[in-house]
Amino acid sequence: MTPQLDALIAQFHAASRRLHALTDTLPHDRWNARATPASWSVAECVAHLNLTSAAYEPRFTQALVDARALGPRNGKALKMDVPGRILSALIGPMLRIGGWKFGRMPTTPAFVPSGDQPKDAVMSEFDARTAFMVQFLGSAQELPIDRVRISSPFNEKMKYSLWSALLILPRHAQRHIEQAENVWHGR
Repeated sequence: MTPQLDALIAQFHAASRRLHALTDTLPHDRWNARATPASWSVAECVAHLNLTSAAYEPRFTQALVDARALGPRNGKALKMDVPGRILSALIGPMLRIGGWKFGRMPTTPAFVPSGDQPKDAVMSEFDARTAFMVQFLGSAQELPIDRVRISSPFNEKMKYSLWSALLILPRHAQRHIEQAENVWHGR
């Protein structure tokens, strides 16, 4: 493994541990319940992450084929592109200044989750999608994944590198895991 991919795998594992720390101690009656009508439940936060990962997986699989066709990376460091940097800043953990949160963004209708699924099923899917990402990153070793572009599943007109997309996903997970942690903590 390269240090960059090792660090990214560590981020996926950290997100999983953080989410399990929350869901393993969450009372059963709070899994599907919203703290306020305008907020998402813990179930909805995790289901949204699953919907997002599911939408990226076929794009990643095709992009890996495209990266293999380009040949090896020749040891160069992977670089995030400008669209990826902008998107990463927008969908990562929300900026807090005092009691204010900055960076709220509504999701597109296809990614609005259902909160009625049982915890075991939703968490099993989350674990399977995390395992897919870790395995995928192992397959991407030494490939120029920063030279292959994908379309965003949220907006087909938005394109960024596969590497940027891979970096964005754990930041997106951090955002929604923090949101899930805050559902019942009033933050």
